[in-house]
Amino acid sequence: MLWSKLDGDVLKVGADKFDKLRKKLGNEYGGHPTYEKLSLIIKEFKDSIPLIQQLKYSQISERHWDKLMKNTGTDFELNVKSLTLENVFKLNLQNFPEMVTEICTEASNEAKNEIEISNIEQVWKSTNFELA
Repeated sequence: MLWSKLDGDVLKVGADKFDKLRKKLGNEYGGHPTYEKLSLIIKEFKDSIPLIQQLKYSQISERHWDKLMKNTGTDFELNVKSLTLENVFKLNLQNFPEMVTEICTEASNEAKNEIEISNIEQVWKSTNFELA
């Protein structure tokens, strides 16, 4: 699924359904290696959803994705227009929640600063000084 088409809320609803089904299966299959592996995958998926939702903010730019890849030790060809959920899963975000939050906060603050700089530029462009 393309990153640009991803809806984090739909992803969360789907993960909750799978988790609910997993819990029902636990009565019969709990302790089985396949069940345990499935449980781990679902837990990691659910843990990554809030991080994925943070990364969906429009302020996240290519340099932030590069930083994520570098800090997670993951490398893939980055093109925001063709980025997929599969690429994002390769980052194993659930193992780096603090870093993801930090990068998203950094991106948000940078966007605010860019708006402020633009506002200042506009004021200075329209300011006239009279020299005596």
